[in-house]
Amino acid sequence: IAKAADSDDPEKAIAAMQVAQAGMQLDLKSIEAERDHLKEQLSKQSATAKTAAALMSQSSGGAGNANGDAVLREELAQLAAEVVHMTALVEGDGSRIHELIKNASQGDGSSTSLASRVKALKKQAEKTNN
Repeated sequence: IAKAADSDDPEKAIAAMQVAQAGMQLDLKSIEAERDHLKEQLSKQSATAKTAAALMSQSSGGAGNANGDAVLREELAQLAAEVVHMTALVEGDGSRIHELIKNASQGDGSSTSLASRVKALKKQAEKTNN
């Protein structure tokens, strides 16, 4: 493109720039489609997290089953991590989430921290994409 743009023939330069512009428009459409897909996934994850939170709230209202409550807490924690992970993907490289997760502590050892869960999801996504 640079060669054609530097050429003495303005028509070749214009044609080369039009080809480059068309390529950039295709790239932009692809990026926008990926962003929309990620937003849709984030929305679904948020809805699932709200449902899980409601179920957990209902189950803790009565005597409840301690094992069932623990399962719900675990599922809710995993959903929260997925929502954070998807938000970071939607926001892109400029998201503060990446830095916060990188600098977060591992938790107290009694349960897996949100940061650890998000890191695991990020690693899993990187393996899938590579």
